[in-house]
Amino acid sequence: DIRTNILWHDASHLLSPNIQLILNHFDLPKPLEARCVIHGDLNDKGDPAIVVNANIQNNEIRIAGRAITNVSFHAEYNNHSEKGKPNGDPNSVVTVSGFTGTYGSIPFQIPGATIANLLKPVASGTFKTEFGLAKLNELIDERLILFSDGQATVSLDFHVALDDLKLHQPRFQGAVGIRHA
Repeated sequence: DIRTNILWHDASHLLSPNIQLILNHFDLPKPLEARCVIHGDLNDKGDPAIVVNANIQNNEIRIAGRAITNVSFHAEYNNHSEKGKPNGDPNSVVTVSGFTGTYGSIPFQIPGATIANLLKPVASGTFKTEFGLAKLNELIDERLILFSDGQATVSLDFHVALDDLKLHQPRFQGAVGIRHA
């Protein structure tokens, strides 16, 4: 049982190279609170059971030159999501709960999400936001569209395959409401 406060990139370097490739696309500048529990012998053939919990509070996620600010969430990784199957990437799952953040000046929440099977990852969860449409003006070229008023409410369930952090076969179901635009 290991407990520590650690920077994202320092934590990434403790993991297998294929997991590092994914995590190194992101940066969180402030330390996160982490706990790792390993069940099994590291010298045995095969992977031991691993569970990692992380709490991120009032941080920032930087990816591809952009930033999500005011980020807080809890995440858990385990490499043995289905009993009876071998520990490892195909049997791994990352669960995120209570995610809150702001992109530009638009706040959003992901109350719960999972990324299953790290060899062929699939992400699913719920995305929610409510904001004044004029906030989109800072993210969209005004020659395309310009909002002066209105309110947007979004609640979408998503299911999407991921390949090198690119979305494939995205499916969304839910509601997007626009008022007073």
